[in-house]
Amino acid sequence: MAENKFSLEDRLQYGNLEVNEVCELKPCSRSKIYQDRKAGLVEFLKAGSRTLVRGPVAKKYISGEPIA
Repeated sequence: MAENKFSLEDRLQYGNLEVNEVCELKPCSRSKIYQDRKAGLVEFLKAGSRTLVRGPVAKKYISGEPIA
């Protein structure tokens, strides 16, 4: 994972997080996040080959709130 210039709090508010980072913040496996994506509980953003979760979506997902 590359070094980020912005704090985690800034990226949760305005930026994007990688799927692995979301896994660390919400103790679960990558498989679980992909299952939740299929169920509509989290949305992904593709940036080239990277799979990202928008910060505000990640924040809601981690806390268990609905994303819509």
